[in-house]
Amino acid sequence: MPHGDQLFRGFQVTGQMMYALRLDRGNSLYALGFKFSDMTQEPWTARFLAVKGRQPRAMRASAVTMAEAVGSLDFRAWGRVVLVGAISSQDETLAAGAPVSLLCNAISQAKGWEWKQDILRKRRHRSIHTLRGGAAQRDAEVNGVYSAAKIGGAVGTIAIVDDFTTRGSTASDIERAVTEANPGWRYLSFALGKNEKAGYLSDGISNAHVPPALSAIWDSVQ
Repeated sequence: MPHGDQLFRGFQVTGQMMYALRLDRGNSLYALGFKFSDMTQEPWTARFLAVKGRQPRAMRASAVTMAEAVGSLDFRAWGRVVLVGAISSQDETLAAGAPVSLLCNAISQAKGWEWKQDILRKRRHRSIHTLRGGAAQRDAEVNGVYSAAKIGGAVGTIAIVDDFTTRGSTASDIERAVTEANPGWRYLSFALGKNEKAGYLSDGISNAHVPPALSAIWDSVQ
């Protein structure tokens, strides 16, 4: 799939999303925008924080908007695509009403992809966002927590869906678990937002790449 203008630290604009070929933990990523830890009033960050706070309207809006953004991209070259969703730190399976569950359902309907809700299981662990020991501690906390069942049928592509990602540690462990049970599959990763600091670079970064149409879609959902 062709990608567009360079954005920030390896991110490029792709359709209505941003794309990174590689995160710190080796995963590629499609996301709507950045969730800034140091600029919480920024409009897209505020929307993302409402999803993180499990506000019902924001969760519905995130699903509708993500379906529009992913639905506009062409993944036909990836063959059969099976969706799996990241699981909350305190859960062992993906809860039906969780933000990630709504995202998976919306993307599945928009793209006609299979959503396998029962493929992944996870050992409960501490929330990595509460850990203060640095990147190595956060990576270690989610290393080895996932397990996966066999999928069956033709080998294709696994699309990992999360609400927010920082280094790609969760997606990396999901990929490990799925590969152990299902060798030979390829991987895509999707998230609403990439956690970042607006002041990371001297000239800063922003969400100016997000099309106004997506803002309108999000804000129109009741």
